[in-house]
Amino acid sequence: MSSRNRKTRILVTASTFPRWVDDSVPRFVEDQVRFIRAQQPEIDIHVLVPHSAGASKQEDIGGVTVYRFSYFWPLRWQKLVYPAILPNIKQKKRLIFQIPFLLFFEFLATWRFVRTLKPDFLYAHWFVPQGITAGIVSIITGVPCVFTSHSSDVEIMRKVPWIGTYLVRFFIRRMHAVTVVSRRSTENEGIFQ
Repeated sequence: MSSRNRKTRILVTASTFPRWVDDSVPRFVEDQVRFIRAQQPEIDIHVLVPHSAGASKQEDIGGVTVYRFSYFWPLRWQKLVYPAILPNIKQKKRLIFQIPFLLFFEFLATWRFVRTLKPDFLYAHWFVPQGITAGIVSIITGVPCVFTSHSSDVEIMRKVPWIGTYLVRFFIRRMHAVTVVSRRSTENEGIFQ
């Protein structure tokens, strides 16, 4: 099949995604990709998320391929992401040291999958780490990146001294499109300013 005749391909990156069937992690990203797949079966969707001990490294969920990358070893020590990054750090401050590993290995995994899958778009959920890592890969490869801000992820980043606001503006201005989950998010985060 020539590249002109192939389906539109999207690589979705997220850090909130169920690890197994009865997982307590919110399903909104999974629900969204399933809905897109059901409404637009001509779109080929792949999802890249952090791995968690006990989760499959790769699986098919309703025609959507999910890949899980490792970011810390041994795997049982991967405790930063699930069920949610900020609450995990508040509970165990030492997990903050896994953030650079998450950023680095998510960047590598995203770059690798962009090179092999050749998606038409990157779609990042959350600013940290996905907006940053997908944004860098987008700049390097030229693949357009779309970003969805959830809750206060951008606002938290803007509170990081010296570099936080700069990073937010740098990546937001380079996104192909930006969406937010509520009017409150737009107003509170000043995401389009």
